Amino acid sequence: MKRRRFLYLTAGGVAAAGAGAAGGLWLFCPGRDEPLTARRQLHKLAADMQGSARAGRAWLAANSGKEPGGALLQSLGLQPDKLLTFRELLTGLEARVAGDFEQDRLFVHEGWQLSETEARLAALHVALLGPDASEASEPDFESAPEGSLVDVERFTPQSMEAGQTLQGDGVPEGVIWFGTAGVPAPRMRLVIRGRQLTINTTERGFSSRLPEALIGELGDNPGDHELWLYDPVENRKQKLGALAVREAAHKQDGFCAVDRWGPESAAAGETFNTQPDGASAFWIRVPCFPDSTVVTFGGVEVPTTLRPGDGLITTHITDHSIYAEPGEYPVELVDRESGARQMVGTFVVR
Repeated sequence: MKRRRFLYLTAGGVAAAGAGAAGGLWLFCPGRDEPLTARRQLHKLAADMQGSARAGRAWLAANSGKEPGGALLQSLGLQPDKLLTFRELLTGLEARVAGDFEQDRLFVHEGWQLSETEARLAALHVALLGPDASEASEPDFESAPEGSLVDVERFTPQSMEAGQTLQGDGVPEGVIWFGTAGVPAPRMRLVIRGRQLTINTTERGFSSRLPEALIGELGDNPGDHELWLYDPVENRKQKLGALAVREAAHKQDGFCAVDRWGPESAAAGETFNTQPDGASAFWIRVPCFPDSTVVTFGGVEVPTTLRPGDGLITTHITDHSIYAEPGEYPVELVDRESGARQMVGTFVVR
């Protein structure tokens, strides 16, 4: 689904973009912002809009008999003869557009997704100008320039196995989550393999649910798949990283072969991969493992954390006596339910 970029102009030339909650939808230069009636201010804005004729005609066709100007004033809570400035009208429209997106009040036409308020504005533009209504070219992800949209701190999952579902640590199945400093506008889209996906934003970042068909398509194409954030209003895109799709791994007793692990040695009396609380910790990269997997260290089960979406197992060892003496200690994965075991390697205490 795409977002149409609307440019709003006023008499006196073009100035910088107004960035509302719904994102820089207006380009305006109000000049002398004299109070006028709400109807006249709205008509002035709608008449000067650019690139909105197709969407406006589509709204009028889908809402036969409805008058877009009256519907807009009613939705904004304005009486037609109420006096207000152009900036006051813009403030009300920005808030209404943002509310439309939050409450899914949308108008969809030919794959373009607009808020209901934007669609009514486009319809009013057509109603006022008829055959002289403005047409314009549309933004395109492929040709959009790269730029910074949001600071990404991490995302999960970062990988998946062909033939398996998408599963990240702490997120629902089929969902990819991005932790960010700052929150992207809800209009932005996550783009994977040319598919534009809607995003859900929170104070800590945003997420997107991948359709089952797309997950299957990813599984059919092992390798790294670029993840992009696209702003169709600003017509800019930002690369967020890549989702690694692994070939289906050969499983033995529910375990895949271990890719790598560590640390593999330490001096007697010392902790290894020391954690903030003084615990020692192993990290084990393994593409697949049963949900009931635990790690044993020298035959002793140790606290284990499983992150299947990232193909990672970690431990948290606070009992340092189990490796106090020099020697070789086997590290294994054990399925508590079946008893199956997978050798990780041998840890050497020097």
